[in-house]
Amino acid sequence: MPETTRVPPQADDLARTVTRITLANPGDRSLLRHSLGRAPKDVAPGVHRIVVPFVPEHTSEAAERAYYTVAALIAAQDRTSRDQARGSSAEDQAPDGSDSGAPQPPADWRRRNLGYSLALAADKRPRDRRKSLEDRLELLARQDLEGLYRHLPRLILYLRGDQVRIDWGVLIRDLTRWASDSRQVAKEWVQDYYRTTERLEAARKNNNAADERQDEGNLSDRVKRQ
Repeated sequence: MPETTRVPPQADDLARTVTRITLANPGDRSLLRHSLGRAPKDVAPGVHRIVVPFVPEHTSEAAERAYYTVAALIAAQDRTSRDQARGSSAEDQAPDGSDSGAPQPPADWRRRNLGYSLALAADKRPRDRRKSLEDRLELLARQDLEGLYRHLPRLILYLRGDQVRIDWGVLIRDLTRWASDSRQVAKEWVQDYYRTTERLEAARKNNNAADERQDEGNLSDRVKRQ
């Protein structure tokens, strides 16, 4: 597995734990939610109690910020999105964060990034309404670190409001990497968006063709019985 695809185990542990906390403890959920958009040094003390156990010691400032931001994003989801998480635990969710109702890419497409999630969201929309999501992705790809953190929360909460799952561990990994290699991370997001879009479209065409063949077969059977 290439180095860039590895997700720190602490990132997955944080996602699982914060998901449980936000479902069970409204007070802690509120603490985390109100920390969204703030640097770690500016959050309430209770936020450190929740997040610090999962931040690797001697980590970089960029990595620390990624953990705190993702914890806040998980807590900031709306009620419907939290209920979705209640229905399938973090351990049981598809690692690619996909929506089970959409055509699924091959099994080797696991632990996918934000570009993958955006493609799943676009796949739910008519073709003429997908351009806005592509524009959002292109906007993110041009941002420096501060710009990324300004634009990201609204997009993530939009995706969650649309019931598109996010692989939070991968997001932590990519936010950590953005400070030192934003162009590489942006390239991966954009490439996964277009690759996933193409594969979902191909899967849809195959499904439609199979349905048409089935309809033709049913019609032929009815004709023969007449």
